[in-house]
Amino acid sequence: MSLHEEIEQICENDVKERHSFFQLQFFLIGKEPTNQAKMWRCIRELKTRKESMSAVKMEIDDVNDDISLLDIEIGKSKKNIEKQHIKNRKDEILLRKSKRKKTGLTARLNALNEKLASLEEESAFIIKAFRSLEKLEELKPYDDLNAQKQYWNEKLGQEFNLRLLFGLPPDLELIKTILALNSDAPVKVDTLNYMDSVQKKVENKELDLILEKTQNIESKDKIATKEKYGI
Repeated sequence: MSLHEEIEQICENDVKERHSFFQLQFFLIGKEPTNQAKMWRCIRELKTRKESMSAVKMEIDDVNDDISLLDIEIGKSKKNIEKQHIKNRKDEILLRKSKRKKTGLTARLNALNEKLASLEEESAFIIKAFRSLEKLEELKPYDDLNAQKQYWNEKLGQEFNLRLLFGLPPDLELIKTILALNSDAPVKVDTLNYMDSVQKKVENKELDLILEKTQNIESKDKIATKEKYGI
């Protein structure tokens, strides 16, 4: 089997040129911290795919028109060749070029149709996910205050807790962002408690250092007194 034959054989296996449903469920939609955010993500992704599908459909129409024009050119070239008693080499070359161009356009058309099918499959999955989320809670406007509070509390809380879990100090900008939240946000309360505990540790450490220095001074004084009086 030749190299090209092997390539053709392997490429017959179906691997989609799109996100897997697993990716869509767990990485694209699932990574959002709240149901509202998941629905907002679904809407954004559907809008993106809607625009992409419109663009692909327009390109498909253009390619189909180009193929139709080529068919006309190919038909003319064939008629010219048939009419000629002496073969015109130029017409034969033009005919071959037109056929190759049509082959390329047909391949492009197939690729576009596959892309459109992939976009439709992704869109169908996202719609299904959106409808499932809708059953859990009604979609709220993007600027709904409570929805935004919940979103930012969960999003910032995840990052804050992950850093603490792995023994990393919270990022300064993260702390500033959390402190800008509404005062009753759970993550803000947790952050303030964390800051208080850090402050107490610092104060205790400073106190320990002061006590240690005092003890060292007292020890030195005792030694000096003993040496002075020969005790």
